[in-house]
Amino acid sequence: VCTVLLWELRALGKTSPGLGAAALTIGVIAALAFLAPSFLLGSIAAAAVGLVAYVVALALVRPRGLADGWHYLRALG
Repeated sequence: VCTVLLWELRALGKTSPGLGAAALTIGVIAALAFLAPSFLLGSIAAAAVGLVAYVVALALVRPRGLADGWHYLRALG
């Protein structure tokens, strides 16, 4: 849906690199946050530890695309 909307707005070419970089960064953070605890703990405990690690990592890293998106949304409001 997002791709179609960006295509219709003729913004897909301009936004694709930033969206791709943000998605890759968040994917790597999620993989690291949830994969490591899954090897060491049971499923419920691993999910809880992974969730905390994911939120903390996002708060510390703040990928550029995610930060730019939040700044844009704040400017709209």
